[in-house]
Amino acid sequence: MRKLLILLMLVCCTTIVQSQQTYYYCKGRKIPIFVNSSKEGFAVKKGVIGNDFIQSIKSHAEIMQDNLYDFVFMEIGEESKSIKSNISRTMSKNVSEDAIRLPCYYNETGQELALTNYLNVKLKEAEDFSVLQNIAKEYKLDIIQNMSNMPLWYILAVTAESDNDPIYIANEIYETGLFSEVMPTFLDGNIECSYDPLIYNQWGLYNADDDDIDISICSAWNYATGNGIKIAILDQGIDLVHNDLLNNIYPLSYDTEKGTSPSSTYGSHGTHCAGIAAAVRNNGVQIAGVAPDAKLISISNRLISTTNTAMRLADGMMWAWKNGADIISNSWYLRSSHPAIEEAIDSALTRGRDRKGCIVVFSAGNGNSKSVNYPANYSPKILTVGAIDKRGVRSTYSNYGQDLDVVAPGDSILSTLPNNQTGYQSGTSMACPHVAGIAALILQRNPTLTTEQVNNIIESNTNKLANVDFDEVKTNGSWNQYYGYGLVDAYKAVKNTPR
Repeated sequence: MRKLLILLMLVCCTTIVQSQQTYYYCKGRKIPIFVNSSKEGFAVKKGVIGNDFIQSIKSHAEIMQDNLYDFVFMEIGEESKSIKSNISRTMSKNVSEDAIRLPCYYNETGQELALTNYLNVKLKEAEDFSVLQNIAKEYKLDIIQNMSNMPLWYILAVTAESDNDPIYIANEIYETGLFSEVMPTFLDGNIECSYDPLIYNQWGLYNADDDDIDISICSAWNYATGNGIKIAILDQGIDLVHNDLLNNIYPLSYDTEKGTSPSSTYGSHGTHCAGIAAAVRNNGVQIAGVAPDAKLISISNRLISTTNTAMRLADGMMWAWKNGADIISNSWYLRSSHPAIEEAIDSALTRGRDRKGCIVVFSAGNGNSKSVNYPANYSPKILTVGAIDKRGVRSTYSNYGQDLDVVAPGDSILSTLPNNQTGYQSGTSMACPHVAGIAALILQRNPTLTTEQVNNIIESNTNKLANVDFDEVKTNGSWNQYYGYGLVDAYKAVKNTPR
């Protein structure tokens, strides 16, 4: 029997091996796979290791949990050896059972295959169940489940008492000729966020280079997609017939320049921000938005230096909350303060959403200044958003300072453009609608929340970026003048939204 501590010591050691080829059987064919010598894992029965401990190691390991087992996968490398040694010491104190060692593999196309301890077995005939029972006893396997709609198929589990790893056992059982199929099972290396063709070019949603540097949207969509929530984009106007936005366009819109409906399109900026917040998901077209089932309210302004710009923007914000906007996303600034703007913001924050308050989100600005732009700095009830790049580093242009609340993806962000196009833009303007989208997910989970409650959920459930010293303590946790409370995390936010 393999003791857990010995297993973890093996996991913690650096392995320098050429990738070895092995295989598993599928429909009688040998499917080649290659050992991933840089990663290893284990499974333990549910409840053996406490959930608090699981949570504590999530930043150093990949965790998957089902109803029966907890799975932990860790990289093997010198840079992480001390972390894993600490985990192994802690595990040896807290786990009283053996663990099941799980090698990791690649397939022929280079995709990672994380092995589980489950086997899928197909009988040749229903009467062969007794044969399955005998094999399970011989190999010390648990028979977990018969598939009611596929009665010849069974799920089995390799246990800590089994004498070999799941690949070896599956192959050996198949080669007895007693069963039609015997398959090991793998965890999928990537969650399929959607089948929109450009989803994996949206690094802010899914960062293939570093999954700690995105907003964790794939997991969040299991809980909320923004259904029933309205996001007003106060900007240059949304292309109302864009093929990846059309189904999410709210029927009411407003042009602040003319003081009439519908809105106009004065540039590409508003359409780009709209796609980030709420482009339609799983329509097989282009991209997906953070809140792909939310409705988009287009409020248009030229957003260039013209006369009475502040008055027109204030008018647009007042129109937004009076016409049902739950969230108002603002990727713009003014060079001087104005009482009409402040009146409109205050009204949205206190009178919107039946006096629960709209969520008002502003970009921090792109001047690399030690203070955020106005009116992002006007009220503590505003959510002010700075930008980071794909590496998790503050964008060089992103304003910072005491009024910064959070950061979000802002560099080279792919989104919708007028005339059914897509394209990349950069700026805190792009970071802002990421946060507006997360607010929509939270409000779908609990539409009774106030402005302050939504802000608190977003700010207290961030990803504290590596190599950043969050050295100041504020209301919602540790804070940094360049990164605020940290990188917004949609999954943490929706999971921790009270129902």
